[in-house]
This record gives sequence, C-alpha cells and structure tokens, in this order.
Amino acid sequence: SAAHSTAGRLYYKGEPMAKILVVEDESIVAWELQSRLQNLGYSVPEVAFSGEDALSKCEEVNPDLVLMDIVLKGKMDGIETAEYIVSHYGIPVVYLTAHSDEKTLERAKTTVPYGYVLKPIQDRELHITIEMALHAHEMGKKLKESEKRYRKSEEQWRTLFNNAVLGIYRTTPEGNILMANPALVRMLGYTTFDELRQRNLGEDGFEPESPRSEFKERIEREGEIIGLESAWKRKDGTTLFVRENARAICDSTGTILYYEGTVEDITQRKSAEETLQAERDKLRALFGGLNRTQIGIDIVRCDYRIMFVNETLRREFGDVVGHVCYQKFMGQDEPCDPCPMTKAIQNGTVENCKLLDSHGRHIELISAPLPNPDGTVDRALEVTIDITERIETERALRANQLKSEFLASMSHEFRTPLNSILSFTELMLLELDGSVTSEQKQDLEMIKESGEDLLALVNNLLDLSKIEAGRVELYTEPVDPVDVVAVVTSQLAMKALEKGLSLTTDVFQDVPVVMADEARLRQVLRNLVENALKYTEEGGVHIGVYYENGEVIFSVKDTGIGIAQEDLKIIFDKFSQARREPTKKFGGAGLGLSVAKELVELHGGKIWVESEKGTGSTFSFSMPPVQK
Repeated sequence: SAAHSTAGRLYYKGEPMAKILVVEDESIVAWELQSRLQNLGYSVPEVAFSGEDALSKCEEVNPDLVLMDIVLKGKMDGIETAEYIVSHYGIPVVYLTAHSDEKTLERAKTTVPYGYVLKPIQDRELHITIEMALHAHEMGKKLKESEKRYRKSEEQWRTLFNNAVLGIYRTTPEGNILMANPALVRMLGYTTFDELRQRNLGEDGFEPESPRSEFKERIEREGEIIGLESAWKRKDGTTLFVRENARAICDSTGTILYYEGTVEDITQRKSAEETLQAERDKLRALFGGLNRTQIGIDIVRCDYRIMFVNETLRREFGDVVGHVCYQKFMGQDEPCDPCPMTKAIQNGTVENCKLLDSHGRHIELISAPLPNPDGTVDRALEVTIDITERIETERALRANQLKSEFLASMSHEFRTPLNSILSFTELMLLELDGSVTSEQKQDLEMIKESGEDLLALVNNLLDLSKIEAGRVELYTEPVDPVDVVAVVTSQLAMKALEKGLSLTTDVFQDVPVVMADEARLRQVLRNLVENALKYTEEGGVHIGVYYENGEVIFSVKDTGIGIAQEDLKIIFDKFSQARREPTKKFGGAGLGLSVAKELVELHGGKIWVESEKGTGSTFSFSMPPVQK
C-alpha cells in the first residue's frame, strides 16, 4: 500500500491524507464510498448511518470533511445534521444528493455547504469537489486566523472575506446565470444577484478580443478549464480582466447540465504589468537622459568597492566595477575626507560634498543610503554632478537648480516602480496566488518595510525638490480638522497596534474649519504621527486640535525617547537628523520634518517642537481658520 503513518499522521504517496467521514443510511453505499475514497488517497476511518451516529463520530474522529447524504433516515435528516456539524465543530460539509425536491435543496443551501456531489457518484467529480471544498475550508481557516490577529469584528471580517475571495458562478451551457456569489456580483458592477441574472454570459459578457467560443470549445472537449485569462465586460461597459477555472457538470448520459467555476479579478495585475513595463521603459529613458546630461551614477559598498556605474562614468573612467572608488575616481591612496558615502551609510542620511576628481574637475557628490531587502544598509547610491563651470563662473544658482531638477526627476521616476513592488509584495503576503512559507513571509515583510522606507525617502526628495524649485501649488479650500484627524488615525492605527502603542485623538468642539490644501495638510499630520510612532517604544501617541489666539493648532504628543536640547534648533533643517538616543539609531534621511515645515509655512502657519530627553516630544503647527 502507498499509505503509511508518521508520528500519528496518515500519508498517501508522500502527501498527508485528508480524513473524511461518510454519512449514508444505506450501508452498502456507505461502505462502497469508503472504499472508493480510500482508493483516491483519503483516510476514511469511520462511516455513520444516521444523524446521531454522525455527531458521535465527529467527536471521536474529528474529520477534515463530511460527505453527507441530504435525505437521511432517523430523527435528524442530513440537513439538520450538517447544520449542527458546521455550527458546533466547524467541519466543512459536502452533500450527496440524487434528485431532491426544491424545498429540500433550498433548506440545504442555508447550511452553506462546500459543494454537492450528484448520485450516481463519479470518482473524478467526487475527487474535484472534495479538493475544492478542502481548499476553500483551508482558506476560510486562514482568514479566520487573520481575523483573530487583527482583532476585527465578525462583520468587518466577513466584508474582508467577501472582497478577497474568488467569484463563484454556475451557468447553463447557453450562458444563463444560475448562481453567482456576492464577490462576483460586485466584481461585475452589479448590486444584487437578481440584477446580474438578467445577463447572459454566453452572448454579451465578453470583449471582442476574448470570444466565449474558445471557452466553450475547450470545456466541451476537455471537461474543465484551468487558468483561462479573458476580458469580461462590467455593467458600466468597462473591461474586467479575469483568470477563470471551470468545469462542466454532466448527467449519467454525458449531457452537460451546467458549468461551474471560479473567477479571479486580475485587472489590477494586468494594469500593474503594463505600468511596470512602462516604468522600465521610463527608467531606461531616464538613465539615457542622465547620460546625455553627463550626470554620473554609481553604487558603492561600505568597503569602498564599486558595484555599478552608469554609461557616463564608464566612458570617463572605464570598467571600474570591483575597484576602490577613491583610487579610480579621485586618484587618491586614502578615502576622501569627508566621505559622504560612509556618513550616508552610518547615519542613514543623504550626504553631499564638493570634491576634485582625478581629471581635475570640480564635482558635487550626493550619497544616499541604499537598503538591502533585509533592512540592513551596507551600500550607497551616489550621484556625481560636474560643477566645474559653476565654480569657475560663480553661478551657484545654476548648480542648485540642476540638483533640484535631477532629484525631482529621479524621485518621480523611482516612485512608480516602487509602488508596483510594494503592491505585488502585499498580494503575495495575502497569499492570493498561493501559500507562502513562514520564512518567505518574513522575507516579504522585510522587503515591504525596506520598500516603504525607500518610497518615503523618494517622496520626501520629490516634495523637497518641488518646494525648492517653487513648483508646489496649494489648492486651498475649507477643510474640517475632524476629517483630517480621522483619516490619518485610520491610516496609522494598524502601525500603532503592531508596536503595542495607543493612538488617541481629542478635537475641541469649538475648532473652526481651516483654509488649507487638504491633501498637504494630511501629509503634514501623517508625517508627524509616523515620526512619533517611530521614536516611541512604550505608551502611545495623542493627536490634539484646539483653537487659540485666532489660530487652529494641531499637536502630536508622544511618550517616546525625546530630543536633546542641542538638537532642537536643527530638527527642521534639511538633511539633518537628531540623534535621539546614544545607543540606538533610527533610519531616515532627515527630510520628513523639513518637508513638513516647508508645507506649513506655505500655508502661512508655523511649526514648533517641545521636548526633553527621555520625556517624549510634542510637535505642533498652526493653520489659518476660514475667515467669516
């Protein structure tokens, strides 16, 4: 036999065997099912011949799935028994049924079965239905574990489940919709199933480039379809890209009764793939453009070894990858003093300096820490700008403008692919395309965290460069502080919860609305709250809003490590970061508070901080109220 036992767990051909309880009042049928299931690789330790017997065997065997005859003799019929098993034991049930009356089938639907197997039973149909039921039940258990982990209410969790699960349907061969779950109803842009059922998928459900004839030909020829990608039409006429699995359900004569299947919305994935390809093309164009502007880009490790150079540096210095940067670029035997690359890696900040290279040119070297996927930093991205002409002609303004334009261009072009990376990482963490191991999940979490840090750096660089170039425009309108606080609190509640911190708010009743750019106001408040959460290990963060001396004051108070008095005067400077604790460094380029200060002052407000070492900090800023 291919079955064996390891530490009390049954295995079949190397795979763990699902344990199934057969409930059938006809003993010959029950034993035959037991034998057939075992031949299919399942464990069937017991069979039950009545509802009462089934409940007892569930306690004793604790099966993974129950095959339940709907029409069951005794005090409890199959539906009553299934309802009790599902509600008390949480075990998935698949019904065995012949041609039951409509009333019985309607009763059966209320128990939310994981599937139906028609009599006479075909091994293939039985096997597929069981596997789909076990998979669906396993996905349900994982979602419930997520519910416990995030402490959401049952109603919120159900909403998440409905949004995350695949669409499920059943149609006639002609395309008339017999059944569709809420996820599919929403996916196709309808409100209710009754509204959707008026539509015929076989005639008007698809885009011209995805004719349904291919689906019909394949499913009639092969009996099932796995992973068919096609373009459907939503109610409003927009395109929905889907990945579809389906099978044909036939009667004993082989006549197709109906199709049933699952639908996965891959519209976002398709769009992301197109966007990613477009961004790759943009990046190629960006580096090509940088080559034409003679801007050098390289990546250098903390041991001064060169890992990458762009075409500009390759033309000037040759193939220098693997060599020491200060020898090849500067013509020196010792590292540069100061070395911006070393400071960038050590402090987690963006550093810059002016140097004289081996060709005798004046250059400005900008170094930014480049995190690894595991969050460590042992390398830096360096940008080399030739400022010889500026030094010779004293045109300082021109060089600053060039730097700002470059930072804006680089930040903008890097942001979209980073968003794509983070989106795909989130999809993998949700396990929508398959399960991942705990080690893989840990790696993905580190990738996500590092990507979010780098994206924050890129966003701050982009904002700062726009501000310095005078290209930031405010779209001011009356804004309710209550709404701003609510949005920011909702966005950061999970981050506070993950650190075990409280996040509380207090908005005074007499606070008037303010005249502000709502998106920029949320950005400033979110920046301050994220900063507070970052430097707080115990206690919490409190957001307050009050009206004082004709101004609306927003405050963010934390119970964190505080700021030394000598650092308070530089806390809002560009590329500055206070060392808040001698033995612990926190990452970041020191741009976030500088951007917040610039945005507040663009609104005509001011920003300040009150803090002492070890007692927490309170960041406050003012906004002008709407004039009555």
